[in-house]
Amino acid sequence: MIAEAAYFRAERRGFQGGCPMEDWLEAEHEINQLYVQPEPSPRGALVFLDAVAKQPAEGSNSLSARLLGISHEAGNPPAEV
Repeated sequence: MIAEAAYFRAERRGFQGGCPMEDWLEAEHEINQLYVQPEPSPRGALVFLDAVAKQPAEGSNSLSARLLGISHEAGNPPAEV
């Protein structure tokens, strides 16, 4: 993928001048930018943990039961989580 991007950089300038190493490094940088994942927000984690802390510890309203789709009221026995 980087080789193709470097080739197209050289092609755009008509294969005149430039430096193959610079073409490669700039292409590599462009490709790497495509795969950069944003860092998760620390605030988002705190909001999630706060919501979890406010959940009842057991029963059909517990976070784990809701995430797993378990309902004690529907006659399903509690699952071990």
